[in-house]
Amino acid sequence: ENINLLKAKKVDLAIVQLGPLGIENYELITPLYPELLQVIVKNNGGIKSIVELAGKNIAISMRGSGMQDSAMHLLDHEKLTKHVRVIEQYLNTIETSDKLDAVIATTGLLNSDLSKLMQSGRYRILDIPNAKGLAMRQPFFETYTIPQGLYRGGKQPVPAKDIKTLGTMAILAGRKTTHSEIIEAILKAIFETNLKNQLPVLLNKQQAFTWALYPKHPTAKAYFNPYEGIDLVASFLESLSASKELIFALFACLYLIWKTRNQHNQKKQLIELSKQKEHLDS
Repeated sequence: ENINLLKAKKVDLAIVQLGPLGIENYELITPLYPELLQVIVKNNGGIKSIVELAGKNIAISMRGSGMQDSAMHLLDHEKLTKHVRVIEQYLNTIETSDKLDAVIATTGLLNSDLSKLMQSGRYRILDIPNAKGLAMRQPFFETYTIPQGLYRGGKQPVPAKDIKTLGTMAILAGRKTTHSEIIEAILKAIFETNLKNQLPVLLNKQQAFTWALYPKHPTAKAYFNPYEGIDLVASFLESLSASKELIFALFACLYLIWKTRNQHNQKKQLIELSKQKEHLDS
């Protein structure tokens, strides 16, 4: 939906999930925070592993969402697509629906609906044992670990142990025509205020700068690396200096060759002159 709004020029900026939907035609401004793929089941449902989802009803969020696309990639990889009944419902529907056995949601760890669900203690998150394999096949996925007790501590922490899973990145995207002042203002709001105190999973400026997919919008590039142009000039001057040294070395080499050849010719002339003198003396 956000990509469509961006495409229709109804918004200047959009938060989108880096994944199957893609942002090929849009300008990446900055990565924001990881969104983790979580397979959530009922504690009393008897499902203890991914393979046991076969024959179950699974909510995968709404059509066209990044959540649904990520869920389908997982089900395809685990060869479960034909063996489960997928339902286009949001993650918190599992609280009110007796028909749902599981939810596959790709979202930020601090999603309020997800936190409320997990803090109830009635649900658990399944390990994804093939997480590394799927991450290798899909460039937008990375492996992550959800730490024990993230959602709830005490005698019955949630999750009860570290969970192996996958994740992608929530990113801020715009268009090539998005005004530079808007981009500068929002980047300052993200990285130069106390926003990270309110959203601890938010990347800091250095993490965003060094992220694998470097921001592509020219204004974002200039924000993250204001010395890029100076670096270019410095590199040019260094190359010019190196070229000057090379030219000097070339002339020195040519002069050395000329001098050696000249000395050789003079020596030949002296030898020839000496022979002629001897001949004249005789």
